[in-house]
Amino acid sequence: MKKIMLFAGVLALTGCPPTKDSGDPDTDTTETTELAASVTWGSSSVDLTLTNGEGISFFGMAETGSTCTDSCWTGEDCTYGFEGSDTTYLYCHPTAATGVSLAYGGAFDAINEGTDTVFGDNSFDGSVTYYLEGSDGSCYVWGNDASYYSAEGCDAL
Repeated sequence: MKKIMLFAGVLALTGCPPTKDSGDPDTDTTETTELAASVTWGSSSVDLTLTNGEGISFFGMAETGSTCTDSCWTGEDCTYGFEGSDTTYLYCHPTAATGVSLAYGGAFDAINEGTDTVFGDNSFDGSVTYYLEGSDGSCYVWGNDASYYSAEGCDAL
């Protein structure tokens, strides 16, 4: 048992995924809990669902698909924002360990973070890149063009 505890301590220090004891006192195994995320573009909201999302604090989205040209909406990307005529719009949605639901049609200059999104409907499915940020500064990206976040050094999800 001491070897397993020492090994788990080394994993924690090296930044490996969190582990959870199997709960069986007769075994010396540890199972890894991996973060998983999915996004569903529904009829009235875009919904992020997280599995093992403990420690994830924020969710961002950037329109990166080929259908947007020079005015892609990036104001909810959590990192770079969207340059308006006189201000930069930069929003980042707080999320629970299980995810967040964002209602369509928020005003670009007055988004309620964690409640609504500028995206207006499910037609953006497939043209958005997603970002998760952990409370420890870690980040994860996936979606249409993960290279959008390449300067952030995030892990692919």
